[in-house]
Amino acid sequence: MELKLTKAHLFYVFILYLINFFIFHNAEAFTFDNIEVFTTDKLNPIVIINKNKLEGISGEFLAESTKNQVKNLNLNVLPWPRAQSELQKVKNSLILPLSRTKDREIKYKWVSKVFDDPVCVFTSRPDIIVKTKEDLKKLKSIGIIRSGSEAEHLKDYPLEDSIDLNELAVKLNLHKVDAVVSGYSVTSYNWKMNNFDPSILKCALIVSINQQYIAASLTSDDNFVSTLAKTMEKYKTTVEYKSLLKKYNVSSENKNTK
Repeated sequence: MELKLTKAHLFYVFILYLINFFIFHNAEAFTFDNIEVFTTDKLNPIVIINKNKLEGISGEFLAESTKNQVKNLNLNVLPWPRAQSELQKVKNSLILPLSRTKDREIKYKWVSKVFDDPVCVFTSRPDIIVKTKEDLKKLKSIGIIRSGSEAEHLKDYPLEDSIDLNELAVKLNLHKVDAVVSGYSVTSYNWKMNNFDPSILKCALIVSINQQYIAASLTSDDNFVSTLAKTMEKYKTTVEYKSLLKKYNVSSENKNTK
């Protein structure tokens, strides 16, 4: 017996096809439903939190590179020392921005480098001359970010730490510290946002290069790390990534990076 399909039957079959297609598509679209992300709002412009949305150099990198693979990035915005400790309590979680250093190497699983940031000795007084690290020992106070990588290069120096780089920029402008040692991107950004005189801020000496990374907790699965790493490395081949670096005037590579 010949089976005849009416237009109504064909329409019904078509609707079922669309329903099955979208169910399958949505199920496959996201590799991860939810990822806990630990960060801080005190390291602008590397990470900027705007209405619970990730912005800034590393923030936009993470959001854009994973938008088709991660359904939800759950932000945990904390003081920087606490963000680092809380991350390790959560399996398959991420932290940013994190400078990759020798001391930190075995404490995290490294997912992808976002950009290179020169670490500068910033001064704002013409009478303070810093040409070598030995000159730093002559200073009375050097501002650094608490639990930042800069402390690794400045052991036994007269350090004054803070959880807020904007606070350090203010102190430098008021001459309450002789110098600030930080990534070029963050101090120059905070200086500009405060409308301080740009002519007096000097990067007197570059002491190292911060490789700014997205990292995962040490308990994270290798598959979790490698899957995200492939996604981020693919994003780094795009025009969008190049535009992001240009937008914030940073570089993906630096000849001094080790």
